[in-house]
Amino acid sequence: MKWKRSAKDQDGTVSKRLRMDVNVTSNEDSEFPSDLQNESIQDELHNACQTKRYIPHHLLELMYQLDLSVLCSLRKSTYENKYPLLSLAFKDSEIDKFNDIALRYEEKSIHIRIENVDKYYTDNDINYAKLFTKGKQSFSINSYFDSFVKHLTSKLDSSLDNIEYLVIYTNSGLDLTEEKELRKGRSRNFYPFKFDSINLDLTEEKRLNKGRSKDFYSFKFDSIDIKKKRYKILRDCSCINGNGLYRFAQEETTREKLLSLLKLLPSLQEEKEGRLSNENERETKEKFLDKLIFAVNQPNKEELNSIIRNEIDKSHNVPYNYEKLHEIALRWSESHEFGTITKGVMEKLLGDIKNNRSRCQKIQKNIGEEIKFAKSVVGREGTSAFYQFLVFLVKGKGRKCLEVLKREGINLSSISGILSGAGGNAAKAFKDLYDLWFDAEGNKTKYLKTLEEKEINLANISSVLNKARIEAAKAFKDLYDRWFNQDGEKTRYLIKLEENRVDLARISSILSGAGGNAAKAFNDLYDLWFDAEGNKTKYLKTLEEKEINLVSMSSILHRAGGNAAKAFKDLYNLWFDAKGNETQYLKTLGAEGINLTNMSSVLAGAGANAAEAFKDLHDSWFDGKGNIKQYLKHFIEKKDEKESFTLHNLSSMLSGAGINAEDAFKKLHDVCFNDEGKRTELLDDFYKVGFNASNLSCVLRGARARVSSLLKKLHSVCFNKKKEKTKLLDDFYKAGFKSSDLCSILSGAAGSLEKFHNFCFMGETKEYLNHFFREGFTPTDLSRVLHGARANVCSALKDFHDAYFDQTGNKARLLDDFYKKGFRPIDLSNVLSLTGNNATLILRNFHRLCFNKENYLNHFLAKKKLFTPQNLSKMLEGIGTKVCLTFEKLHDLCFDKAGNKTSYLNDLIEHHPSREIPNILREKIRKAPSTFLDGQNISEEGKATNAGPTLSNSYERTEQEQNLDSLQQSDPKRKTQKGSTNRSKNRQDDKILDTVAGRSCSLRDLSPKQIHFEQQLDSATNSLPSNLIYTKGYKTLSGLSNYIAEIKGVFAVHLVTSNHVIAIYRTDDNYTYFDTNAAFVSGLKRVDQLMQVVEKAVKFAGYEVGEKGFLIEHFDVDKANDLLSDEDKQVLTKEIETERQLLPEQDKDIRFIKINGQELSRVHLYNFGTKINVEGDVPLLISSDMNLSSKKFQDHLDKKEISMTAREYLDHLKDSKNVEEVIQATKIQFLS
Repeated sequence: MKWKRSAKDQDGTVSKRLRMDVNVTSNEDSEFPSDLQNESIQDELHNACQTKRYIPHHLLELMYQLDLSVLCSLRKSTYENKYPLLSLAFKDSEIDKFNDIALRYEEKSIHIRIENVDKYYTDNDINYAKLFTKGKQSFSINSYFDSFVKHLTSKLDSSLDNIEYLVIYTNSGLDLTEEKELRKGRSRNFYPFKFDSINLDLTEEKRLNKGRSKDFYSFKFDSIDIKKKRYKILRDCSCINGNGLYRFAQEETTREKLLSLLKLLPSLQEEKEGRLSNENERETKEKFLDKLIFAVNQPNKEELNSIIRNEIDKSHNVPYNYEKLHEIALRWSESHEFGTITKGVMEKLLGDIKNNRSRCQKIQKNIGEEIKFAKSVVGREGTSAFYQFLVFLVKGKGRKCLEVLKREGINLSSISGILSGAGGNAAKAFKDLYDLWFDAEGNKTKYLKTLEEKEINLANISSVLNKARIEAAKAFKDLYDRWFNQDGEKTRYLIKLEENRVDLARISSILSGAGGNAAKAFNDLYDLWFDAEGNKTKYLKTLEEKEINLVSMSSILHRAGGNAAKAFKDLYNLWFDAKGNETQYLKTLGAEGINLTNMSSVLAGAGANAAEAFKDLHDSWFDGKGNIKQYLKHFIEKKDEKESFTLHNLSSMLSGAGINAEDAFKKLHDVCFNDEGKRTELLDDFYKVGFNASNLSCVLRGARARVSSLLKKLHSVCFNKKKEKTKLLDDFYKAGFKSSDLCSILSGAAGSLEKFHNFCFMGETKEYLNHFFREGFTPTDLSRVLHGARANVCSALKDFHDAYFDQTGNKARLLDDFYKKGFRPIDLSNVLSLTGNNATLILRNFHRLCFNKENYLNHFLAKKKLFTPQNLSKMLEGIGTKVCLTFEKLHDLCFDKAGNKTSYLNDLIEHHPSREIPNILREKIRKAPSTFLDGQNISEEGKATNAGPTLSNSYERTEQEQNLDSLQQSDPKRKTQKGSTNRSKNRQDDKILDTVAGRSCSLRDLSPKQIHFEQQLDSATNSLPSNLIYTKGYKTLSGLSNYIAEIKGVFAVHLVTSNHVIAIYRTDDNYTYFDTNAAFVSGLKRVDQLMQVVEKAVKFAGYEVGEKGFLIEHFDVDKANDLLSDEDKQVLTKEIETERQLLPEQDKDIRFIKINGQELSRVHLYNFGTKINVEGDVPLLISSDMNLSSKKFQDHLDKKEISMTAREYLDHLKDSKNVEEVIQATKIQFLS
């Protein structure tokens, strides 16, 4: 066959998504056959094509499907007069394993699964092993059955009765005897593998018996005569070779054996209480077998090609030949056009082909979110179910629903989780759930109102109802009714849980995935914990008595779903006997010093299989008497401390392995040791070049079930086939790195070694290490600083380098400042140890603390007998991201603002030798870590040192790695939106709003690159996760004033406009206003003072406030504290400085920007609103983080990436002589 590539196919691969959808509403004046006019044809090939299937035999399989689809379409055209009601569709069947081709006629349907077999790669014939081996490989009967059952459970009507046949169409054959009995089948070569299981037919030596296994049964098949009337439509329209039709024999013995071999997936077991009860499970299996047909020995690819050519040649109304037909399909598949292909589109494509033009349709704009939502609900893009739901969302009734959801701040991800897998029922399931939440006018019903009033997070409910699908509305209502009465008051269930401090978040974690059975699952779990009178049962009492945290159990039981109560009980019974005493399992762990928290970390997510997973892992480590088994002993035997693993090492590597923990442990063992405990060559290779067990566990931290494969990959990178160090490893060793240095730097990121090597020793960045080494830094110094950077180590090292060195590799002012005060490289690495990704951020903050006008460092160094750079760095060593906060705490402990010794320090000097004082202080400052809002220091001048409790939440989901001054131009709740330069037009007012009270941290420190929250937002309009918000509503300025006046005590609120978020909070008696665009104002004593600031800032910044006013989010400060990592807390307690403070430093450090002989100040460029369009994103206001040099700025100019709005130019022209000079020198283009 001659396969003609489209002009767009540059790389020689098949397009990721091959789809040909046809929808023509009129036949008039068309030159195309009617089969391509009247039907919707959809052909999206396997999802796997997007990943692993870019290999020859799978690509041939995909093209085989395309050929057969085209042939069926042509056949339908031929028999159109004979079957006027026949419809033909591709990839739109809801039976996903039988959706390649669907024929529908007179309310009956035939669904065809295409299985192409390339004889060059795999055995051709279908045997017992292929049909009944567990897995999702081709010809797996249970895989087909699972698909059939999923379709059954998703339907509420009788559509299943309309399915006439399920056809497996293949060019392969059935491996039958002359009696038409199925052969067992095996590989071309027989290998006597050794097995541990006794469920197989084994010899005495536990080797696989070459004969038939005990479970094997020679199924009989019956031939099908396609000439019979009932198969007429198959004969005429499906291109099936009638000589190869078979079905399982109807005899009782064969049927009973088949019924016993058909098994439901574990995920479908819960359905047994519904439509798949024991009474009709057998009936479902029989229906499946009755409908199943094997169409074998069908035309291969070459034969199909020949048939297609003949069909086209016989037709007189087809305007294309064979090659053009395929080219039309390929060009359309490459276009990624939304919707169906029309007659007009096909004519355009045919015209393009004839005129040798290239055309690439683009996906419709502004519906990316709807497409993503439809895909997450339906399950597969490109099917008719997907397009039907998408049209419903974009053009149908769903459009209004989405608008309401967006307005009310409900994140679509919360809904998609509930509806996931709804398939063809997606629109109905979505509308039913929406109608439960909102009335006809789009107002919230009692269901949503009650959740908000009771501060219950919709995301938690979404997690519990995950995959409720068509039953979503009913499942939600059932769960709601379990929690609240008719008046919206909490039922005894919730009240009792709260009284006993059982967090709903913990329950939702355990019940996650319960779906349609959520209410029952909740009830079962509650009844397990409390009796009818609401008293704790033995289960909760025992956990409390033994001081076992429910968090540990919920971690293991996460996603137990409908099986939560049973899973909890099974795990409890494994840990305790009938009297509540610890069983041998817990006793053994305690005796060996294994922390249950570590064990739960390894088993996290085991869910319904928690007890089994726990027991399997325990039993792989210990025997019945609690003695350590050989496999574990091989790891922890102390032959040599450096070569012995600890249980902590193992739990660190296996953390999160869940149900796979035992298997992961055994695979890791087999990579490291043989059965006798002798180290493998792989492990020995590492040990011979200096690695030890601690190093390996460090680099493999958190590898989970992949730990063994990652270790083998790491070995292949470090050693060649001769067991010698590779050049990669040798390069590091020659540069002075030890194995411990490498493993520390790459902790938890073993797969990044090659990338890190290339960064250090190739390209422009290879000089970075030399710059560090020249100034006295060692690889160990760098490893201590970068530990924890994980996969971001390259960018972390680059940022760290750029802070210390200028573009020529010479010391920057920052490093020189420290050197002049007596700091050595090792001292700086002590201070910055364990800061990882945050090293540069913390270094700059530490520099400011040391060298700002308050002279913190000078206060210490003035007392030479007590403090030196060396002992100061030792005091701060290992603090990590809290080092700046700790340094401030140390200063305030020892000195007042004027640098005088405090009474505490004087007392130490009086009662202790000077050599002991640094150690005393070191221990002192490590105690009582600070919290988020608690203990915030408001000075006498009313100047806060904390910019606000939840600012980072406003930016956590912004993925662009940019500073916050750049974010001024985009909505912090959106990834990309148009924005404006939010600066006032009045220069005097601008100065007022740019004033910052007290010591402050750089706004760029709050960059999303440096602040990471694990919890994602659950609303598109919220600035915070819903579970943090007490109340939410709209307030005008006057309403806001009254609202704030009524709040008592410490509080924090967000004012959310359409394009920005403002924080207001109160500590003690002081109000603080924080706005990254305009001002940070603290020490406000009265509400009216605060409101004056709000009004002025909103006016100057030009925020868009709707008729209803601000969206006010009053949130829970304590919960917000819990969301913060130590790194985040460190950032949020730092000083705030604007770009107008940072940019002058760059002007001083790396000189002005020179363009065409004109020196340009970065501050002037910033003030003039100069923007840079970075990588096609929205134009960003220039900032200090861009590190603009003359060369970089010129490059941006040459690429026409620098712009300024005409309004900015005119506004500044009357106030500044510089702006005209800047424009003339740079020729900056105007946006408008």
